[in-house]
Amino acid sequence: MGYQPTLQATPDVVIVDIEAGHTSGTTQVEYSKEPEHAIWHRWKSGAWLRVSLQITAPDDPALAHGYFASPKLAPGVVYQAAVWEAGIDPNRLPNVDIPPRALAAITVFALRKRPEARSFFSDENQRTGGTYREHQVATTAPVNVYMAVSTDAPQDDGNGFLIFPRNDGATWAPLDQSFLLQITDLLPGTAYHELVRLSDAFGNWEFLARDFATLRRRIRLQPTDLFINDDSDDLSNGEGSFEFAVQTGNMADPYSWAQRAVLTYANGNLETGKSVTPAPAGEILVGPERVSEAGRHIRLSVSGREDDTGSAPAQGDDFAWGAKDLLIPAGTIDEVVSHRPDAIYLDSPDDLRFTLSFKYWIEYF
Repeated sequence: MGYQPTLQATPDVVIVDIEAGHTSGTTQVEYSKEPEHAIWHRWKSGAWLRVSLQITAPDDPALAHGYFASPKLAPGVVYQAAVWEAGIDPNRLPNVDIPPRALAAITVFALRKRPEARSFFSDENQRTGGTYREHQVATTAPVNVYMAVSTDAPQDDGNGFLIFPRNDGATWAPLDQSFLLQITDLLPGTAYHELVRLSDAFGNWEFLARDFATLRRRIRLQPTDLFINDDSDDLSNGEGSFEFAVQTGNMADPYSWAQRAVLTYANGNLETGKSVTPAPAGEILVGPERVSEAGRHIRLSVSGREDDTGSAPAQGDDFAWGAKDLLIPAGTIDEVVSHRPDAIYLDSPDDLRFTLSFKYWIEYF
């Protein structure tokens, strides 16, 4: 795939002014995809229909990028569009444990500009972790529910309709009276605003607005074993020093990585094929702290230097360095990492080679 397919609807909520005599509205969808991918859409429960793009030639640029209009959407309609791999019909997805997912998808609600007064909300419960927000909502009547969170405050259009200038996460669920909504991949230790919109099959709507803060993140890492694959000294045991450093950064920006905490270890009796336990035993600790986008990810950086001064034969110091990204789960089930074992092997251009075993924790407070 040359790039990640995208879909964007303008507007992303269709507001129909019934009092002005309007009965429906439309949205325009901009798409970007590989030429062989197909776009499907639907605006009622049931079958997906393939979008017919305006193509004039086999190499028409519209096969990869362009625009199409939705059908007319009456208040209460939920319009969906999605990009799928070639050959996949979303009406006939394979009956497997993990069916193929759309490569890109959008959902657009058509709603009344000024709704009739309703009291949809009945009850709620919330739960917040370091990377997720979970909201359970019960209603007095069947509704569609849409939930979004943002670090930006919501804006009112003057009629009570609330929107975020920018979302940090969103989800939705179709007509029902009981919902368990979850948004993951949030930043730890961050203050968020939340909007939950309840809307019925006629386009009437109401909002729940809540504020919450995710829990702060703490990282703990403990080296447990240092196996010397090659001590880089042919005639005697080696002498080496090692540095283990936790870094935080963002994988999308190679210049964002910053060293946060370091543990050092030295040993004057390294022997090929033998293990040593870094001593004194210690942990590398970062946090608890608020996490910015620039520090979302975690990496262990390891370096080792073998001192060849006075060795036989005399050589320059040998240096080995490497790094490993740590797993950071997100969500309500596996968010916390506890005593997770891992290892990193370092192979220098010279002769020093070693394997560091370690365990780490990612916790939220």
